Amino acid sequence: MQNPQLFWDSMAKRYPSFDDPSMRKDVEHMLSWCQSQGVDFTDKTLLDIGCGTGTVGIPLALRGTNVTGVDISALMLKKFSDDATRMEISHRVTLSHEPWTHLATPRSFDIVLASMTPAVSTLAQIDAMIEAVREQGIYVGWGAYRTNTLVKELFEAHDHPYPDNTGSARRFSDALTQKKIAHTLSFFPTEWEERMHLNDARYYAIDQLERYDIEANESIIEPILHAHMTGSLVCFHTYAEKGIVLWSTTQNP
Repeated sequence: MQNPQLFWDSMAKRYPSFDDPSMRKDVEHMLSWCQSQGVDFTDKTLLDIGCGTGTVGIPLALRGTNVTGVDISALMLKKFSDDATRMEISHRVTLSHEPWTHLATPRSFDIVLASMTPAVSTLAQIDAMIEAVREQGIYVGWGAYRTNTLVKELFEAHDHPYPDNTGSARRFSDALTQKKIAHTLSFFPTEWEERMHLNDARYYAIDQLERYDIEANESIIEPILHAHMTGSLVCFHTYAEKGIVLWSTTQNP
């Protein structure tokens, strides 16, 4: 499988920023739901695991949260830093390019967040995240379905099954249940469109295939990309369900 750091550095060139309308819609839903459940982000310390370009971290800093973002991609962090400077919230943001477990010492942050990241996947990583929570933990992952129309077509054309990366929110919830940690789980549907120039879409297609050790065949990729073109852009949709898991140390002393 492709080196994760190389994959995410490549994805950073095309990854949306916090003010992307589709991304902002989902983030606002998640944060509003958390607040409706009693989460107060103001002046809290928060560890943003796999923070990426700051799609969640910057909206939180704008709400008055003191965000520590950690990611294995330096290019993702550069975009986060640039946007934090532009929005004049750098004083509320600390960024770290290292494995997140180096920062997640026991009860080290008021709130620990992992949103749409593979950085919390194993039971050991879930344990480390739980241990780092002083007040509340928030995990956001895939629900029962996720289909990227372009990637699905690329995989099938390369005679490879479309990867099933769904169910991460339910698996996280099940892990908490096994540990007898009270929590709340909420699902919501979402969809978004991506538009890329043809050359960017070529790199995107190759990255998606090589991530799963599939040899990219340009003679297969090219007609698929052209079939998805509207004007000068390659356009495709993702239809998905996301799940939010929330727990509090006050409920689980």
